[in-house]
Amino acid sequence: MKLDEIEAHVEQDHPRSQKVLKRLGFREYRLKDGHLIIFRAGKEDFAGRRTFENAVALRQSGKAEKSREIWLSLLADRPEHPEILYQTAWTHDVLGLEKEAVPYYEKAISLGLQGEELAGAMLGLGSTYRTLGRYEDAKDLLKQAMERFPARREFSVFYAMALYNLGEHAAAMEMLLGQLAETSSDSGIQSYRKAIAFYADKLDRVWD
Repeated sequence: MKLDEIEAHVEQDHPRSQKVLKRLGFREYRLKDGHLIIFRAGKEDFAGRRTFENAVALRQSGKAEKSREIWLSLLADRPEHPEILYQTAWTHDVLGLEKEAVPYYEKAISLGLQGEELAGAMLGLGSTYRTLGRYEDAKDLLKQAMERFPARREFSVFYAMALYNLGEHAAAMEMLLGQLAETSSDSGIQSYRKAIAFYADKLDRVWD
């Protein structure tokens, strides 16, 4: 092990501990004695990850302004880091600084954000576009997100909001009613699930 590295040993059957180490910036190095996984991280990377986790915790505890200060400090050193950009955008959104959040979201996505972070950034940016009156941008981005993450139903709801703002009221209602019929656990709604789904795209039809 190098002098500028930190090493941690974890049992193979402790996945939660392994996940925590990876979140802190450790990388899996090798297997030892058939049951221990050795993780290593550079001291600088480990310190940066601890700062990252602290900034997340501050935002979650209602101290978003302090969290924002940390994100901006981290970005000064790593301006092309997609995850830090995403977290910075998110924190600006929490503070009601929607316009300031937009370029951070956009850059995070353009730099190759992946997985849960990409889904969160696309939803955050799409919603922010909508609140800023950029309805077409919101519609386009949220449609892309729906296609990329078809199992994430939240995108359909925010997409319906953008449709409403664009005057596409029938399409918005159809989407919302479809989501309601498919996801609600309310016994009354479930009793009429088929009817709700049937009428969702026929709201303007008059039945003789």
